[in-house]
Amino acid sequence: MRIVRAQNQRLANGLEQAFLAEALKYAGPQESSGEFSGGVGESQFSSMLNDFYADAIAQRIDMRLHTRTEMTR
Repeated sequence: MRIVRAQNQRLANGLEQAFLAEALKYAGPQESSGEFSGGVGESQFSSMLNDFYADAIAQRIDMRLHTRTEMTR
């Protein structure tokens, strides 16, 4: 039973991180433009930065997805 709960917890954490990464694509920090933009490098690394932001947010908040996965059983 503990193994199943641990697997559900890891699955829920991954799902929360993926959800937040997708949300940050639209609502998160946007690429700057003009003379002070990061240019090509900024556009190439923006998705990676969003993933790091999503991971940090997912570690600090609990969207309670693991409780919802247990309810479906």
